[in-house]
Amino acid sequence: MTNFSDPGSVTGLIGLWDFRSGAENKDTGLDDGFAQNGHFHGDAAASGDQMVTDGHGDFFDVTGVDDPFDLKEGTIEVQFTQDAQVGTSPDVVVNRGEFDDKDDEGWFAIKVTKDGKVVVDHYTKDGTVSTLETAPGVVDPGDVINASYSWDAETGAKLTVENVTDGTSQSVETDTKGLTMDIGDNDDESFTFGAREEDDGDYDQFFKGAIDYVAIYDTAEPGGDFIVEGSDNGDLIDAGYTGDPEGDLIDAGDNQTGGDEDLVDAGAGDDTVLAGAADDTVYAGSGDDSVPGDGGDDVIFGDSALGEAGGPDRCAKASSGIRPPTPNGADPIENGDDITGFTQNTGNVDVTFSILDPQSPTVSNIYEDSDQNVAGIDTGGETIDDNSSFESTTNGAGNSESYQLSFSDEVENVAFRVNDIDGDGVVKVFAFDAAGQPIEIELTLGANLTGIDSDGDGEIDGADSNGGYEEDDSPNYSMLVDIPGPVSRIVIEHSQDGGANSGVNITDVYFDAPLPADPEGPGNDTLEGNDGDDLIYGETGDDVISGGTGNDTLYGDDVEAGTPVGPNLIVNGSFEDTSGMNTSVFGFVSPGAMPGWTDANGTQINVHNDERGNLEASDGTNWLDLEGSPGNNRIGQDVAGIEDGQTYLLVFDAGDSEFAADSGPGENLVNVYWGGELIATVDPEQGDMTTFEFEVVGGAGDGSNRLEFEGLGDENNVGAAIDDVQMYLVTDPTGPEGNDTITGGTGADVILGQGGDDSLSGGLGDDSVSGGSGNDELRGNEGNDTLDGGEGDDSMGGAEGDDSLLGGAGADTLTGGSGNDTLDGGVDDDTLNGSSGNDLISDSDGDNLINAGIDGLPDLGFPFVGNSDPDPADDLDTVIAGAGDDTITTGTTMT
Repeated sequence: MTNFSDPGSVTGLIGLWDFRSGAENKDTGLDDGFAQNGHFHGDAAASGDQMVTDGHGDFFDVTGVDDPFDLKEGTIEVQFTQDAQVGTSPDVVVNRGEFDDKDDEGWFAIKVTKDGKVVVDHYTKDGTVSTLETAPGVVDPGDVINASYSWDAETGAKLTVENVTDGTSQSVETDTKGLTMDIGDNDDESFTFGAREEDDGDYDQFFKGAIDYVAIYDTAEPGGDFIVEGSDNGDLIDAGYTGDPEGDLIDAGDNQTGGDEDLVDAGAGDDTVLAGAADDTVYAGSGDDSVPGDGGDDVIFGDSALGEAGGPDRCAKASSGIRPPTPNGADPIENGDDITGFTQNTGNVDVTFSILDPQSPTVSNIYEDSDQNVAGIDTGGETIDDNSSFESTTNGAGNSESYQLSFSDEVENVAFRVNDIDGDGVVKVFAFDAAGQPIEIELTLGANLTGIDSDGDGEIDGADSNGGYEEDDSPNYSMLVDIPGPVSRIVIEHSQDGGANSGVNITDVYFDAPLPADPEGPGNDTLEGNDGDDLIYGETGDDVISGGTGNDTLYGDDVEAGTPVGPNLIVNGSFEDTSGMNTSVFGFVSPGAMPGWTDANGTQINVHNDERGNLEASDGTNWLDLEGSPGNNRIGQDVAGIEDGQTYLLVFDAGDSEFAADSGPGENLVNVYWGGELIATVDPEQGDMTTFEFEVVGGAGDGSNRLEFEGLGDENNVGAAIDDVQMYLVTDPTGPEGNDTITGGTGADVILGQGGDDSLSGGLGDDSVSGGSGNDELRGNEGNDTLDGGEGDDSMGGAEGDDSLLGGAGADTLTGGSGNDTLDGGVDDDTLNGSSGNDLISDSDGDNLINAGIDGLPDLGFPFVGNSDPDPADDLDTVIAGAGDDTITTGTTMT
């Protein structure tokens, strides 16, 4: 049994039934504001935090408010274990609606067939039909199966099934549009688990086994975003950290490929990040952070947030909610308190609530603590109070009142509800920017409301009740208000256009307040690569950086412009994972899908490892043929972890058979799409793989972040080849310099101090150490090191080994140490000390002090003077003084 993660850490979860002890029949997914609990029937029961059924008349039904499930997009996820197939018909795990009414009212089911397929049937009220199914054999009795079905009325649907027991998975999808979950006639339950509802109250196709949980989200493909996120406080992010909003964990095998290569966005505050094993990428964020990389080839940013590494100035956002204070100063506010106006500081902005045309006592304005519908209000992660509202009651036909919310600074993403627009109530909402110009608002109306277009622009700006009365929290008389902004002022008009009295409730209002933030947020960080070949950027602040073992690259400040950083965002980009595919004489085949990739038309997918046409894989042993059977493929994947507006580098290899046409209408070409838009057509080389690179922008095109490759050419079962597909974030430099301390440790390290007065030590191994600007201290230590002081008055010591020291600009001090060293002071007045060994010393400019090193014994012996040097060839120095008034001191051997 594998149960659901903490529902409190998952966003968009509007329904969750996980049958845990103490909440066996409870819905604990409450992002819709409702608990739609259920009932066990027959011998169905909760046991061991599972729902258990015997396949004979057992099921669980969900009751309560059904409207939140009438989604145009969403995801249903179920995890189950089948004990045995019941008969020959499919066994239904999840059901919505009545099968006999599917053509008129719609119907939905997730079911298991006798041959081990998972099948999803989706019928809508308007006649749209879709069926998605996996290959046979995905389900074996006793295996834990996770099935996730996502739909979007605008784009289509996708079914992903994972056999948790054996680690295999399959995905199939459709571009059928119009699929929604607005199903049924609302005369009975919302969902049935463990059986099909054939007709009203009549059930069949029972499931035998155990269901761990059923989860429903209000977005397509929810759950983990493969990013372990911290908060704005000082977090300890390690293997025990559970604070990520989507439930992502460290070293839990939950990245996009099922591995431990974690992506961490620690956020603000003084964080400690222990990313653990594998090749991790850590964005430590602002604050004084400690990041030991541990095992693997890690990439660490000292101050950036994800999507902002080396980016431009940006805006932090703080979500805030506003509610009225009590008029008599009591805390908290009391039910029935009169409200006449107030100003509240949210910590980010001042919000003033006022009544524009007071008609009291005709119109009453009070605080109300009755239950409210808060579904769909984006609170930015805050917990909304569903028993808090401002109530306006008109008390008579023709009465009206206008209310205003004004903000001291423009805000964004304003969200609230106006509930209980029943009787003869009418509500209009208007929003204005800082210049007083009207701006766009988005209204979502309940079933018993009619939209109003008061200014004739074709967009609704209000709601008129269709009559009747229901409770304050009824979704039928509720209007969700979303204002993207920026917005400076909001006006809400409430009126009564008939004899039926109107009292409406305005919930707490939430918004994002822009806050200016320093680039990256300076922090004095401690960053350690430890094992592996690590890449570390200290960024702003005075950082302490240690590479540890391995061949590390360590930057004191920012990433260089245009550098691709972070993890490869492409899943199975080398097509080495062929789980669920069938073997063939040339490699592997599958019907329309393989791990990480799907074909837009369901065309067979062919993966080769036979070197057809003299083509060898550029990474691993497999490559993808863009012509299946029959016809060319258009194969792609929705790339996770993409930030809108950020630039990414797409890299892939493409080739063609050496026997294929190299020109003309039948030659093999490749169309490359990003977000549904064609970004390039490439002509691969015959008989060889060529690397292609393109930059793409997150959210471009249709916003899907879908990458696709489409084969062109004769449909002769020999298409172009694709391999080694990769995508990385591309960054730009920014941020102030810092005075950094960097130690390379063991291995051949590359150390770049960049700006500031840095202390740099190569440690063991043959290191390359560059000071950059500033007055730096560079030490090579053991190994044959290369030290470059750059600008500034630098102090450099090669220590042991045959070192190369370049002072560059500034009055530098260079000491070669032991070994045969090369010292070049560069420009300005330098001091060069060769020490022991056969050194080459040069200084092209400046008044320099050069000490080539003094031998302990003379090359020739003289009576009464002492012994001679037994090896006159050692300490054989070469000095090239160059321009300037130099002082040169040498030993007894000099050329």
